[in-house]
Amino acid sequence: MTRGRKPKPTKLRLLQGLAGHRPVNNSEPRPDSGIHRPQWVTGNAAKIWKRLIPTLRRLGIATKIDASPLGRYCDHLARWIRTKDFLDEHGETYDVLDEHNNVRYVTQRPQVNIYRNLSLLLTRLEAEFGLSASARSRISVTKPEEKIHDPLANFIAKRPKIG
Repeated sequence: MTRGRKPKPTKLRLLQGLAGHRPVNNSEPRPDSGIHRPQWVTGNAAKIWKRLIPTLRRLGIATKIDASPLGRYCDHLARWIRTKDFLDEHGETYDVLDEHNNVRYVTQRPQVNIYRNLSLLLTRLEAEFGLSASARSRISVTKPEEKIHDPLANFIAKRPKIG
């Protein structure tokens, strides 16, 4: 069982800067960047995909093997928006009536829990791909391809620490 934080993808570490000066994993697999929308990402989720993926591709974050997690993100976001629209229109509670049509009690709509759960899932996925506001504040966008293939940066990352 591993403990502690999950490691950040190397692309995100390079974009955010190498805090702690820990070396870059040069043997990390580098999947093909030719990402395509999964067939099951349809409707509004497909529109979100079309808007989101070009930006992630330019940053070098979206790769072929990220298609499913990013597809799930787009699907969850589309469902979150649909649930939000429902709650905006109908409210978060409804009246439960007795047999005489008198209000017996007021209860929360099931969509409130759906909305909350989707929000938590989206927050986790956003952190995973650097899509949250806090992740963006730590990213300074420079051409990530140049940093990865920079011989001087690779030399500095591999050299032993003195002192």
